[in-house]
Formats: sequence, structure tokens, C-alpha cells
Amino acid sequence: MRCDWQVYEGPVDCVAVASDVRLVFVKNHFGLASSNRSYRYVGSFGVDVWNVATGTCRPVMPFDKYGRLLQLAASPTGATLALLLVNAATSCYVIVVDVAGPRPRTFADDVCDDVEDVRCVAAHDACSAFVVAPDWDFMATASTGQQRGQGDVRLWDLDSGEAVVHFQVSRHATTTRGGHNYLGF
Repeated sequence: MRCDWQVYEGPVDCVAVASDVRLVFVKNHFGLASSNRSYRYVGSFGVDVWNVATGTCRPVMPFDKYGRLLQLAASPTGATLALLLVNAATSCYVIVVDVAGPRPRTFADDVCDDVEDVRCVAAHDACSAFVVAPDWDFMATASTGQQRGQGDVRLWDLDSGEAVVHFQVSRHATTTRGGHNYLGF
């Protein structure tokens, strides 16, 4: 088996596994301590895909200024990626993009909706996490809010790109039968 080697200068802080096809997606970025001019690369990254069976690596998204990547997820088949991004204006969103095919994918903040590979752009202020359904047809995004009692959860339909349900945290817990506390939505 041939094995490519890649030394990542920055910390490897976002990794996703496509379990059905033995692929590993890795965020590739410059470490801020790598040079005195590395500030130019804040918010820049790329995504590499490693084939565990062959030991080979190729870029899926070329290195560019996409924003700060907080979380990465891959579909079991490796055909789709979801990325939680924060742009310079501190707005958060999750972008779901189809990455199957031989060419690297790229997108820009201002043209996401026009790129055919983008399935959904889920804008959610202060989003801190997301989870995608096993069939990759729905996604939930969560915001903890800046203050206690301000969080919310949104459910997104990935086919239409629309938010279908929005839950907000209530300031008061509601007690129901059996003494269980439930948040009011």
C-alpha cells in the first residue's frame, strides 16, 4: 500500500469520518505561530480527504478564506460535508455541500446560494453545534445564546434548505406529571 504523508502545521481540530467508504476528512490550516505574517490566514482553511484503504490524500476544498471552521461532519458515504462556520462579522452558519467527484470544491460567502454543490446554508446566530440525521435529510443547529435562557434549536430540511421547526428555551421550567422538568418551547 502506498502512503502519502502530510505534516499539518496547525492543530488538527476538525476531523470527520465517512464510515461506509473509509474516508477521513481533515481541516488543513496554518498555525498562527508558524510565521510573523500568519495573521493573514486567520479564517482560512482547506479540507483534505484521506483514503484509509489506500493511504492517499487529496484536497476536497482548496485552502481559501472561508471563515473560522468550528465543526465538521461527513455523510457515511463521504459524498456530503457539513461545516459550522463563523465569518469575520461573527455570524454563524452551517453549510452543507456535496463533495463527491474528482475536482476540489470551493465556495464563497457571498455566492453560496448560487453554487450547485451547496445543499443548504443554515444561518443561525451564535450557533455552537449541529447534528445531522443519519439519512442526511434533516439537521439540527443549536445556539447556547450569550446569556442564560437565550438558547434555541432549529431543525432544517436539507432538501429545501429551510428551517422547519424553531425551539426556544423558556425562562421558566415547566413541571409535568412524574416530577420531570421540561423546557417550555
